[in-house]
Amino acid sequence: MSSTKVIPEGQAAKQVAKVWAACDTASTACLDNKTAIGRQLLHSSRSVKDNIRELQEVIVESQACSHSSGAQSVSDDANSEVDLDFEADAMSPFELELAESSIPLLQVVLDVFKLLIRTLLTEDIVSEASTLDDWESLLFHAKGLSAVSNDLGAALFAPQDASEVTSAAGSLNTGCELVFDEFPGHLKDGHAEATESLIARLADAHAEYKTQAGADLFASGRRWNIGHRLRRRLRHRDGQTLQMRLEGHRPQAMPLGIDTKACKLGSFFCSPGLPVTISLHKHTQLSEAVVKATSVATLKLPPTHDASDVPLEAGATVHEAQ
Repeated sequence: MSSTKVIPEGQAAKQVAKVWAACDTASTACLDNKTAIGRQLLHSSRSVKDNIRELQEVIVESQACSHSSGAQSVSDDANSEVDLDFEADAMSPFELELAESSIPLLQVVLDVFKLLIRTLLTEDIVSEASTLDDWESLLFHAKGLSAVSNDLGAALFAPQDASEVTSAAGSLNTGCELVFDEFPGHLKDGHAEATESLIARLADAHAEYKTQAGADLFASGRRWNIGHRLRRRLRHRDGQTLQMRLEGHRPQAMPLGIDTKACKLGSFFCSPGLPVTISLHKHTQLSEAVVKATSVATLKLPPTHDASDVPLEAGATVHEAQ
């Protein structure tokens, strides 16, 4: 017994449009597994390539841009936490070196995708179930690699957070190693030389990056321009947002941060005596926070909180902002 669906009056055109849209989608669907995997690999590789291009453009712009000390002052009024300027900030010398040292790492990732695509073109994965499983595993790790490269590219825009950049670069290195490990044995034999070359380049690029991002640079006396603002928006465990701001110089690795029982929200680096402002959201539970500082910190609180509620470690000095 067949059933007939009656289209309401005036809805026929919409239903016909849906049918044609489904037909258009079907016409662009991949005809086999190789095409489907290749299309996703190509999309991921383009994302990595775009990251490299955009980063190179930012580096060139930063090199050409000159800044004078104290060119931008920081306002402490009620609207100081609202930043509606979406233009990219110029990189400091340290940020510039870190960005330049990251490009070879991203280039290796791009070459890994090129190797995967070239290998896919010579591989028959339509009917071999075991081979298809290998490629699906490779595709899974390749997508993760593309996502991490996006994270690294975003973290390299000024103002940078060195810990986030370093974490993304380490994840990128691990992601490449996972892709190499997932290479099927019969593919490794045919592409052993190319794979070994990429592994060697990856090791060199990562070592160079770690040299640039090492703690010695933080302690080398490099200074940011006076008036430079470093802002971070960190997710609290209950979904609320903490806003932190660091003003002035950043020459030495002396930790200032806020920890909760659930997770570490982050840390900053400052020199002794550097004025640092920490702004807390009104929903932050101060009883669960610990302020650690080697310099004087200003704690900016909403009216519902009291600075005396914040537990301090030895050597930390915190007072409420006026």
